[in-house]
Amino acid sequence: MPDLPPDFERLKLTEYATALAGLLPQAAGRLDRLTAATLAGLGCVDNRSANPSAGGPHVVTHGDFQPKNIHLDRHRIVVIDFDRAALAPAARDLGHFIGQTLTMGASRHGNLAAAAPWVEAFLAGYTDGGGDAGAVRSAPAYVARTFAEVLFYRLLVRPVSDSSFVPDWLDAWEAAVEDTAGGGSR
Repeated sequence: MPDLPPDFERLKLTEYATALAGLLPQAAGRLDRLTAATLAGLGCVDNRSANPSAGGPHVVTHGDFQPKNIHLDRHRIVVIDFDRAALAPAARDLGHFIGQTLTMGASRHGNLAAAAPWVEAFLAGYTDGGGDAGAVRSAPAYVARTFAEVLFYRLLVRPVSDSSFVPDWLDAWEAAVEDTAGGGSR
């Protein structure tokens, strides 16, 4: 399993921010600040992951771990779509799953708070089940990164007709960045 390339997050976030700023010029400065803060938070996660006592070593991560890539039936759980798998901090998958869950809930129910109680219950179960507490503390950096990615996809790759959600999602991206700076609130 390859390590996640050291510049992967910087390259992807730069791609997302540049494209989003072109589409949302009134938010270009804010997007620059959010991108820089997200990269700083991800850099802290990666530095902690090199120190086993802080955040643990790099582990096998899926890279696109989200509800649509998990299939359940009465007898098994099947996870699909491993094309972005790499060795990376465990928070990578945890934060991506949280960010995707929040944005999917918002897409279906109209606001980001719709899935928040489920995310809180999920994190409690994850922690109670022996999940990595360092990954939980570090997840907000990847939640922030996921907001950037989902905005990019919803506005540029597979554009939606109603973009009225953008201000709320930028606020949520900013809150995740603030949570990252504070070491996570969970």
